[in-house]
Amino acid sequence: MAQGLWGKKSSEDSWIRDRLPLFFFLFMLFSTIYNLFFSPFNLFKTLEMKKALIQIEEKRAKIQEENKKLEQVLSSMEKNPDYYKEKFIREYMQLYKEGERVILFRD
Repeated sequence: MAQGLWGKKSSEDSWIRDRLPLFFFLFMLFSTIYNLFFSPFNLFKTLEMKKALIQIEEKRAKIQEENKKLEQVLSSMEKNPDYYKEKFIREYMQLYKEGERVILFRD
């Protein structure tokens, strides 16, 4: 008979020793399935986060594009400030030079 470190081995020890890899495999399978579907960062949450990340990246790209346009306007304002001052006064404050006629068109 086979003898281990502590003496004679019983049939119960061999049964446990023979089944231990199976129990380990089943435990790992169960923990994998649990993590995929029930953990805080499960498969569905991960997919939702990926969708949210894509939406955030799209918004970031739009904002960067808008920033580039605003930087171009700012640089042109710095190059020609008199033009933009007059444009602001005429369009937003609705002030006009003396003797100027204003023609309004209906939409």
